[in-house]
Amino acid sequence: METGVYERITSDEYGVGMQLVEGLDDLREKCLFVIEKYFIHPSFEEVLVFGKYKTEYLNLEAKNVFFVYGDVVVPGIRLGEGVYGAKLLPTYPGVVSFYLSVDALIPASQVLKIQSPPKASRSKDDLQLEKRLVSLLFTKEKDREKLTKKLEENAGQSEIILRKYLKDYIFEGYRKTKLLDSQGQGVLHLLASLGYAWAVSLFRQGGLSVDRKDRFGWTALHWAAFYGREGAAKALLHEGVNPSLLTKPTEDLRGLTAADIASNRGYNHLATYLLEMVENPEMIVRISTHLAETAAIKCHGNGGIKD
Repeated sequence: METGVYERITSDEYGVGMQLVEGLDDLREKCLFVIEKYFIHPSFEEVLVFGKYKTEYLNLEAKNVFFVYGDVVVPGIRLGEGVYGAKLLPTYPGVVSFYLSVDALIPASQVLKIQSPPKASRSKDDLQLEKRLVSLLFTKEKDREKLTKKLEENAGQSEIILRKYLKDYIFEGYRKTKLLDSQGQGVLHLLASLGYAWAVSLFRQGGLSVDRKDRFGWTALHWAAFYGREGAAKALLHEGVNPSLLTKPTEDLRGLTAADIASNRGYNHLATYLLEMVENPEMIVRISTHLAETAAIKCHGNGGIKD
C-alpha cells in the first residue's frame, strides 16, 4: 500500500504541530479505517490518531487496534469516536512506516511515514554489546569481522545495519549458532541491554521465547532494567514477559525483580513503572491478550474483514 500525501498544520488545542493526512481518493478506498490526522507527542512517546471507519466496517469501531511502527507492534486504546492512542516505542533511526491494524499485521489504514529521531552517540558499553551480539549472529569468524568493521565505519547506523542480520537470525539461523555467548547472555538479552525495542517484536513473530533466562537467571527484562532501557522494557511487557520473575539468588544476594535492579542502578522512573506492573499486572496491555480479543475478526483473501 502506498503512502498518502500529508502536510503540517498547527493546533493550539494540543500545543504543538499535528499532521493532516491528505491521501488520494483511490488509496483511501482500499482502507478500512481512514486516518485524517495524527499527533505525535513532543516527547516522542505517544501517538494519537484521528479518523473514521468506512461505513461497511463500522462494526469494527469497538474492536482493539494495533499501532505498527516498522517492526514494532503496540496495542492501541480507543479514546473516543474515531480517536485511538498508543505508546510510541523506540524504533530504528530514520524514516519508519506507520499504520493501524486490526490483526497486528495487515494494514487497515493508509501506510504513512514518520521520522524517528536520531539516537545519541553510542557509549563504550553499547559498542561492546554490539560486538558480543555479532559474535552470536554468525558462526564464521570472517563474517563476524566483516560486520564488526561495517558497524565501526557507520557510527549511528548500527540498528539499521543490524536489523537485516537479526531478521535472518530469528527466522532462519538461530538453531545454527550458539544460544549464549562467553558471558552467558543470549541474543535477546543483548538486544534488551542495547534498548532495541523494535527487535522484541521480531522475536515474537519468529515464535521465540521472550522470557528465556541467561546463565545467571536474568531475563531480557532484567537486562533492560540494568541499562535503564525503558522502551525495551515496555516492549517486553507487551510481548508477555513476567515482571515478577526473580534472578537466581546467590550467597550474598537474594533474587531480584527487574524493578529492584532498576532501582539499584538509579533508574527510579523505570523502577516505579516496573513495580507498578508487578503489583497491578492487569494494567499490562499484552499483545497476546489483545489478539485473543480480536479472534472473531477474520481476514479474507479479497482484503475484506468481517466480524
